[in-house]
Amino acid sequence: MKRRGKGEGLIRQRSDGRWEARLDLGRDLDGKRMTRSVYAWTQADVVRKAHALREQLASGELLADDRGTASRNVAIRELREVVRRLEATVGHLVTEVSALRTAMTGGQA
Repeated sequence: MKRRGKGEGLIRQRSDGRWEARLDLGRDLDGKRMTRSVYAWTQADVVRKAHALREQLASGELLADDRGTASRNVAIRELREVVRRLEATVGHLVTEVSALRTAMTGGQA
């Protein structure tokens, strides 16, 4: 049997007939291992679900530590939104400053 690559997680058939994919998310602040599991009735379905979960984690859609306190998770999500808005604002301000600089110099660099 071929081994899965590092970070691909565990895929097994449970005693109840369902398939389980378990992904390792690393360790929390206390050093405790964090995992997520997805289940399906077929191996192909569980592989698809595991792939979707990995994509969510990679994109930041799903927090690695969603099982923490609800208020902490809400705060993290709100901070991510604030950062996104600030990045957009800073980009807009840079464009405006560049336009003003061009206008003040009469189009010369």
